[in-house]
Amino acid sequence: MGSQKLKTQEIDGHRFYLSSRSDGKWVMTVEPAFRSNGTQSLDGWLPRYYSKVGSAKAALTKKLGSEWLWEDA
Repeated sequence: MGSQKLKTQEIDGHRFYLSSRSDGKWVMTVEPAFRSNGTQSLDGWLPRYYSKVGSAKAALTKKLGSEWLWEDA
């Protein structure tokens, strides 16, 4: 199976990505990665690694709320 990538819609200048890795784990990242006007609250929280895509989606919902919708990147 090839690598898979999912993304969220952009909200308040943030867009989150989930990418599959060759070891079966998923990594969550945010763009822009480092900004001086807000994402410092996410520095240290991302990137994060998950064994299941559902766990990653649940973690983002728990951290920032349920408004994030996922689509193929």
